[in-house]
Amino acid sequence: MGPRSTSTTGQLPVPHFPDWCSVDLLQEDGEALGQTTDERFCTVCYVRVVTNASRARLTVSSGGHPLPLVLRADGRIEEVGRPGTLLGIFPEPVLSDTAVDLAPGDAVVLYTSGLTEGRNGETMFGDVRLGDALREAVGKDAQAIASTIEDAVARFRPESPGDDTANLVLRVAP
Repeated sequence: MGPRSTSTTGQLPVPHFPDWCSVDLLQEDGEALGQTTDERFCTVCYVRVVTNASRARLTVSSGGHPLPLVLRADGRIEEVGRPGTLLGIFPEPVLSDTAVDLAPGDAVVLYTSGLTEGRNGETMFGDVRLGDALREAVGKDAQAIASTIEDAVARFRPESPGDDTANLVLRVAP
């Protein structure tokens, strides 16, 4: 991938994870960070994946992080989850779990804010360009979806995007 961006991909099915509650885990992480006054904080998007023979169920909890996007096999794009508060800023972060089912051919895309907030002059890459890249990637495997996103960012912003540009793609095998 070089210095432009970081991406990680995978094809589901993946091993079955125990039934952890993501909100509880994130609140524990927030308590471990403690409330700070020196502007240190953490954003996180926790995704628990449970699979069966043909589907995957995701449970998503976000603390100040961009919400994941689901790219459906038919090309629909859905944002998953509800925004939560940053960890380390507030003594009791507001977090929630949202479940979503993925069918064969569906993919979930997690990304950092640097991807959509990347600028070319005064113009941000933004959610619309990310959505356009995802529509261009319908039917592709996880690696190709991630590459399509990276290529769109590189075309928009030819200089190195910095250290906050990453994406992770998981796709249920068709």
